[in-house]
Amino acid sequence: MLELSRVAPYEWEFVYPAIYDDLMNEFHHGCESYEEGNIDDAERIFRAVLAQMPDHLDAIHHLALILSKRGMLVEARDLWEQTSRIGHKAFPQDFKLGRDRLDWGSRTTRLIQAQANALRVETNRKSALSGNISRIMVGKVPSQRPPYGYLYRSEKRIEPHTGKTRVLRAWWEISEPDPDGNPLYRSRAWAVNQIFHWIGAEGRTQYWSTAKLNELDVPPVYGNRWLPKMVSEIVKRHSYTGKGEYNANERVPNPDKPLGDLTLGVKRTLLRPKPEIEKVVFNTPPLTSEELWKRANENLKERGRGRGKQGKKIQALFRARMMCPVCGKPMAVMLRRRKRVYYYCRDRYNRWQKQPCQYRSFVPGTWDNEIWSEIREILNSDMWIEQQLTEELNSSKELDKLIRIHELKISNYENKIVRVEEGFEGGLYSLGDAKIRKQKYIQVIEDVQSEISILRRQMEHRITQDNLEILKHDLEILLSKNLVDASFEEKLDLVARLGIKVYPSEDLKSRRIKCGLDIKGIQKTGEKNGFAKVVYGRPYRSRTCDTLIKSHVDMKSVGL
Repeated sequence: MLELSRVAPYEWEFVYPAIYDDLMNEFHHGCESYEEGNIDDAERIFRAVLAQMPDHLDAIHHLALILSKRGMLVEARDLWEQTSRIGHKAFPQDFKLGRDRLDWGSRTTRLIQAQANALRVETNRKSALSGNISRIMVGKVPSQRPPYGYLYRSEKRIEPHTGKTRVLRAWWEISEPDPDGNPLYRSRAWAVNQIFHWIGAEGRTQYWSTAKLNELDVPPVYGNRWLPKMVSEIVKRHSYTGKGEYNANERVPNPDKPLGDLTLGVKRTLLRPKPEIEKVVFNTPPLTSEELWKRANENLKERGRGRGKQGKKIQALFRARMMCPVCGKPMAVMLRRRKRVYYYCRDRYNRWQKQPCQYRSFVPGTWDNEIWSEIREILNSDMWIEQQLTEELNSSKELDKLIRIHELKISNYENKIVRVEEGFEGGLYSLGDAKIRKQKYIQVIEDVQSEISILRRQMEHRITQDNLEILKHDLEILLSKNLVDASFEEKLDLVARLGIKVYPSEDLKSRRIKCGLDIKGIQKTGEKNGFAKVVYGRPYRSRTCDTLIKSHVDMKSVGL
């Protein structure tokens, strides 16, 4: 057991039991495994050390680091609290703070200080979090700066006896409203409303919206000019629908980040949503509808960041849509060989990754015109639409079957959780083992629930016999107005709306072209007067994306 021993008047030092030195070699092996990235071996070694010496502070601390890295923050905090209790018990009653001295440079003392500081930071964060949650529960908004387009308002009272300020009410309101309560033209709230209309209803891009806001001289979120990142942050914020969420996300350690990585090529933490039970919701003045918010986020996710540098330096019709045949990631664009356009895999040059892509070939930019001609040809064919209908109708049955299988899987893991709780109460599992098993099963249930939500979203995009004629009519108008004499910008816009993805073979002798059609978006648009009003683009993650073309390309026609 760890103890403090007096070495001189008013001077103390830590004394370790004899077994402590015997376990140091085994502990160092665990540290080496941890530094090499063998987390499972390191955890096994540290637990073996603790089985022989439960109050081994270094082993407890490193085991807490492993649990924190895996996202098990509650268990890690419990271990750090355990080290604080062990350190507190080591101080004898005749040790007087302010009088007696301790070697604060020793390893044990610094370890206790570091763990105490980690608990302090965690406590402060939890206190601020619980304070805002309590404000929301009594009808107030969080005590933080409101999002762009809102103003923070509060009703306060100064207590006569204490002189402290007490907040009676707190709320957000629309900035610069007119007498009817609507946002004024070119105001901050008006800009938020227009961003959702441009991206959600008209299918515009971040870059187009950014240029338009700068042209209208609308005040930006910060700085002097609008940036695409500002538009993206506004579109992703759910509070503009009238329902704000607090305590909705958290930062978790990235399991894919290698130890000792100083290149910043892999993020240290990842933003992940919290369970629904931990979120709290508060009301805000709506600046857009829930439906338009979803459509804007879907369009933003499907089309990416939009136009970028295309048309300014390098005109490439399928930038970020030409997929690498080896790693499957979007290919970048470059000029080489007499200023000809080529697509190449950027991931091949990311040397900080464990396994960078090994694809060395370049896809010629002459494919753009060939693929565009093939897209025009396939859109002219009624056979493709009939095939689209048949595949979608068949896939609906498969989706229903998959959802039922996932629901059965959730039921099985819920039964496993019940058995773990019964095993803990019956003494079959220790508290730590029961927590680990239960957390594992809960994580599986959350993953399966996310898969079910994805499948249900795919169900919303199914084609039925009723809307087949609407689809045919809209495609005919789109073809007659825009495809014959389309400019590069019009081609680019249509490719984005159709969600085109090109998959070349490794030898570049064949290619596949995929797209998804958002039938629901077509029906809701109702306007057929040009590119800006016809909204396409099913989320590309859809399992039922349709193969348009698989054409063999003659190597001589490619120009290689």
